[in-house]
Amino acid sequence: MDFLNNIEHRLIPVVVQMETSGFQIDKEKLLVLKEELVKTKEDIEKKYPINLKSAKQLREYMIGLGYKKELSTYLTYKQVPSTGKLALRTMLQTVPMAKDILVHREVSKLLSTYVEPMSQQDVWCGNFNQVGTMTGRFSSSKPNLQNIPSRSVLGKRVRECLR
Repeated sequence: MDFLNNIEHRLIPVVVQMETSGFQIDKEKLLVLKEELVKTKEDIEKKYPINLKSAKQLREYMIGLGYKKELSTYLTYKQVPSTGKLALRTMLQTVPMAKDILVHREVSKLLSTYVEPMSQQDVWCGNFNQVGTMTGRFSSSKPNLQNIPSRSVLGKRVRECLR
C-alpha cells in the first residue's frame, strides 16, 4: 500500500501532464522526410510491374524471374514459397530486388503509421500507461511511440521529428 500511495499516486499528475502536453512535431523536418519517403516508395514501385504489397503477385513475379529456389528456402503456413522479411533478408546478396522490397515495406509502414498521421497535427499526444507491462515500465498507446523503429536510419529520422 505504501508503494501505491508514495509512488504510483504521486505519478498521476506527471502522467496527466505528459499526456496533455504531448510531443511537439518538427513540421519542417517531418515534411522533408515525408517527401523523401514518398519519392523512395514511388521510385521503387516504378521499377516493378506489380503491386509490391501483394505477396501473391510478388511471389509469382519472383518465380517468373527464376528465384523459385531462393524463395523456397522459407515456406508460409500454406507451404508456398515465402516473400516474408526473413526470406528476403537471406536473398539480399543474390537477389537484387530483395533490398528494394524490404526498403519499400519499411518506407510504407513508416509513412502510413507515423509520418502521415504526424503531418496532420502540431502536437502528438498519446496515452501513457503505468501498469500493463510485465517489467513495470511505462507503455504508450494511441500512438504507440515505442513501436517507432529505433535501430533503422529511417526510424531514427522519424523519432527526430518529435521534440
